[in-house]
Amino acid sequence: RAIMGDDAAKEKKKAQWRRTQARLKEQLMDFDVTNWALKEGDDGEPLRLVGGVDISFIKDTDKAVACMVVFSYPEKRKLLSVTLDCEMKELYIPGYLAFREVPFLSRLIGYVKKHHATSVPQVIFVDGNGMLHYRGFGAASHLGVVAGIPTVGVAKKLLCVDGITSEEYMAELEGVLVNEGDTHPVIGRSGRVHGMTVQARNGPYWVSIGHCVSLETAVKLCKTFHGPKGVIPVVVADAFSRRYLAMGAYGDSPDPRDWEPPENSPSPPTSPQSQRYPQQRYQSPNKPYNPNKPAPSPNKTTTTTTTTSNPPKKRTPKKRYETGADGWTKVMGKPP
Repeated sequence: RAIMGDDAAKEKKKAQWRRTQARLKEQLMDFDVTNWALKEGDDGEPLRLVGGVDISFIKDTDKAVACMVVFSYPEKRKLLSVTLDCEMKELYIPGYLAFREVPFLSRLIGYVKKHHATSVPQVIFVDGNGMLHYRGFGAASHLGVVAGIPTVGVAKKLLCVDGITSEEYMAELEGVLVNEGDTHPVIGRSGRVHGMTVQARNGPYWVSIGHCVSLETAVKLCKTFHGPKGVIPVVVADAFSRRYLAMGAYGDSPDPRDWEPPENSPSPPTSPQSQRYPQQRYQSPNKPYNPNKPAPSPNKTTTTTTTTSNPPKKRTPKKRYETGADGWTKVMGKPP
């Protein structure tokens, strides 16, 4: 009975969320509201500030930290990082992630608007899907509509919608995404383009429309802030949130706050993305690459002692065979 009651409550919650998604989706703009000037001499509004948001969880709990970083453009210099301790109250239901995470991300944006009015980003990269979604309205689109800011969805995994299967699509990518920065559209069985796959050094990521941008502009923005592990603002927000948890800083403040990792702070644990696509060290042409070999300690010093007074003894070759008195050859080891 308890299980049936839980299922009934979940279905009721899903129906309520579906209605909210449909209502918010009516406000979604899947075209360019602003013509961004990404290069000097381009027509349009100059792009000066971009943001990235991500949420990292404490393992096996509903406790997490939301992080937002703001970068300048074209310098690509980090100007601001803000964190917020979170405790998720809503259930995780696939396709409704926005109702679990967007309220906390909205609080971060509100904090920046109030306390850092000159650093409000013009575009925000969201770690999640936008219109590449079961109902065409993922967390990136939800956040954009609620906050009233252009957003771009950047996902680490492919969400299979419109008849797309992971096996078929990944097989389709073989031989297509050869070089870093190569792209390939995500086309469903209906013929609709839901997003774009972009190749990074550590593996592909998936770009989709969030709010107030077209897919072409979303891909262009991602390529502008492209790094070895993906879109730089999202990668940095992910690294900062994981480092925040690694330092044990969770629970210090229930409100959003400015936060910078101190020097020599512990490195964050390895992300699932880097585990799937480990970055190899330099491979010598004379030595095969061994990923399990530990890196040399930076504090380890090697002392070489050279003795010039006693020259090395000349090595005498070992006698390998001899002939006995009976005329037979006695082999010492292997024959010559």
